[in-house]
Amino acid sequence: MPPKKGAKTPKHLIEEEQQPKNDLTALVMHIQEYPAYYAAAAAFIVVCLIAGVLYAAHINVRDQRLAADYMRALDAEEPAQQVAMLAELTDRPGGLRDEIHYMLGERAFAIGDYEQAREAFAAVRERFSGSPFAPDATEGLGFVLEDADEDYEG
Repeated sequence: MPPKKGAKTPKHLIEEEQQPKNDLTALVMHIQEYPAYYAAAAAFIVVCLIAGVLYAAHINVRDQRLAADYMRALDAEEPAQQVAMLAELTDRPGGLRDEIHYMLGERAFAIGDYEQAREAFAAVRERFSGSPFAPDATEGLGFVLEDADEDYEG
């Protein structure tokens, strides 16, 4: 039987009509009800993505500059100049720090600066123990101690 004209629809029937039929409909209704929340969330995600891209670009440029300076140091003609340039690079952050320390030890050993060679090889061994240069640095440390005729406890 059809409802009478002017008859009110029961409240529980109105609530049923407003209930979403599935999750997607519920989401759309929620977005329509609170658009500012979703706009803010989307803006936050975009800002985070942009910050991540900028940070990755910064790290990439930093590592490229370190690699370029490392190559310049190795291209220097005088071994003493190579040692000085490599020593300046040891405190800079980047992915080549273990290799830079190792090459500093090699170059310092070549010019007879056993103290600096020992420090560089020990740094590779202690600070970069998982590096592929660590075994060679340990061997280099042995050569330094043998040539310098020192007793090293380490």
